[in-house]
Amino acid sequence: MLSLKPKNNPGEDSYRSLLFSYKKEIEAKEKLIQEMKKTASQQAEDEGLWFNSTTAPEAYLQQELRRLHAIIEKGEFKNEM
Repeated sequence: MLSLKPKNNPGEDSYRSLLFSYKKEIEAKEKLIQEMKKTASQQAEDEGLWFNSTTAPEAYLQQELRRLHAIIEKGEFKNEM
């Protein structure tokens, strides 16, 4: 396991600080991804969002909503947050 205890070498300290900041950033992104998946799951169960569309704008909106849900559920989005 990686130890983040400070050492006497200043170069090692800056390296550890950098690793620690990356770790925090990754944890924050993972939390955001879990929230996105949770929201997509809740919306998938909301019948009000999945009605039979009667107009072209409604059909387009539902098509794109379904596409967004598929991307979130599969985790196929770019991690550029």
